[in-house]
Order: sequence, then C-alpha cells, then structure tokens
Amino acid sequence: PQKINQLNDWEAEDLFFLPKDEDQYHEYKKSQIKIDALKNEIEKAASAFWNTGGGLFVVGVDNNGKPDGGVDVKIHNQYIKDWIDQVLANVEPSGSYNIHCVGRKNETIDIQDGKVVVLIGFAPSENGPHMSSCDKKYYIRAGAHSVPASHFIVEAIRARRILTVPLLRHNFRWVNGPELGINCLNDSPAFNVEITLQSSINNTISCFYDIKYVVPVISKDIPFYFSYRKRSLGAKLDQKFELHLNYSDLIGNLYTEIIYVDETIQMDNSQNHFDDLIAGVNDIVRVLSSIDHNLGGIIHSRT
Repeated sequence: PQKINQLNDWEAEDLFFLPKDEDQYHEYKKSQIKIDALKNEIEKAASAFWNTGGGLFVVGVDNNGKPDGGVDVKIHNQYIKDWIDQVLANVEPSGSYNIHCVGRKNETIDIQDGKVVVLIGFAPSENGPHMSSCDKKYYIRAGAHSVPASHFIVEAIRARRILTVPLLRHNFRWVNGPELGINCLNDSPAFNVEITLQSSINNTISCFYDIKYVVPVISKDIPFYFSYRKRSLGAKLDQKFELHLNYSDLIGNLYTEIIYVDETIQMDNSQNHFDDLIAGVNDIVRVLSSIDHNLGGIIHSRT
C-alpha cells in the first residue's frame, strides 16, 4: 500500500503475481460486474482500504486473481480511469490512490481486445474516517471483505486522526511589537512548515514584507514566533489577513491549511492600552499645568 505508484510499471504478465485469494489488502471483481454495482463496490473498497491501511482493488479478474476477459476501456463514452476518478471523488474525504490499466499483449493472458484489467491502489490514510456516498456508511477491511464499521471503530479512527495529524494553531504576543506564533496543540509534530501571509479579504490593498518562512519542525515543545510588518495602499490598514500553512507529518503526508486572522480581536492589546494610559496621564498633567499657571503656581507649591 505504501508504493501505489509502482503500479504504473505493471504489465499483463505481472498479474500472475497477484495472490490466489483475496485478503486484507486485495479485493477482486469479475469482468461481468454491472456498472452500477461496480461504482458502489469501488466506493466501499475505497472507504475500507483508506480506513484500515490501504490495499489493491482489481477489476477484470476472477476470485483467484486471474484475468477473465477484462472490462471496457470506456464507460458511457468516458475512459474508465476518468470515470473511476469521479467515483472516488464521492468518498468523503478522499485519500491518495493510483489507477493503472493493463491491456492485452499476447494470447496467453485472458484479456480481450479493447478491454483492460484495472488496478486501483489505495495508500494508507491518516485523514479518516472515510465514508462511502452510496449508502453513507464507513467501511473497514475484515479479512477479505469490506464491512460496515461500528460506531466505536469510527470514533477510534477519528481519534487516531486527532492524535497523528499535527494540529497547528496561531496566537499573538507583544515583544517590542506584534509577534505571530504557530503552535502545535497535540503530540504529533509538523515538519517543513511553510508559512506565508496573504493580505486582507476587504477592499483595502495591503501587502506583507519579509513574511515567508520554512520551519524545519514545529512541535508542542517547539513553537515558532516571528515579527511581521504590513504596508497599505488604502486609506486604512486592514487588520484581517490569511495565514497559509503547508506541512507534513511523521510519515510524509502533506497538509494545507488556511487560517483567518483578525488582529483586532485576537491580538493581546495590552501594550496599546498602556500607551493610551500614558497619553491620558499626559493630558491630565497638561491640564493641571495650565490651571497651575493661571493660579500662580498654587498647585505646584502644594504638590
């Protein structure tokens, strides 16, 4: 399952290396399967394989993994590979997969002219649970079968996702100016974190300077803080912007996340309040000085 891209190198002769029986990682469908049934079986298999470690789904072979004629290259005037792409897009959420079609090369292999054996490789997924759209159920592999998952197993898969996928969030702090921090809230570190800021979603046109970082690792114990500055071409500098994060986990899965940031409600404005307090005290001093001057220094002499 970790090497699904190697399917692209398969030729018809390689089909002889398929296991003779279905197992946790292999599922076979005969060439005579109906299109509607094939659609449902692909969705269920995708849900099951993604939820339980990946595997290989083969269409156009018998129960022993031997080619039995193959399936049509096109379905409803659409190439079968494109059709399968659309079927897999219905599984929520989608995972990584690879589709490879093997055609006839000689008469020793039972693949008819104009037909193919289709191999769909499903990579292990950490983004589960994955749900089939045909019946709104979650599936897992139980031996050689894809079976509906119980509520307990679905929650366990969801909990595994929370524990293994890096959970990154941001916060502000004030150190001689505003600093934006990226923190990991769980025990799964994020690697090669690419951080970029994009300007506001309002009409004000603003841009960021010196804001593009690639951080080797951000973990629960190693947050990352950085200063930033903006310049605006509008009448007022917008306090809203987007934080774009691209990163990977321990096993190399890639993630993209967009976080909407609003400085006005998320930043610690204690420094600004302190400046306002100083300005207010200075105003009082000026008023008292003016009164003292008019009274001939009475206030000053008494203080």
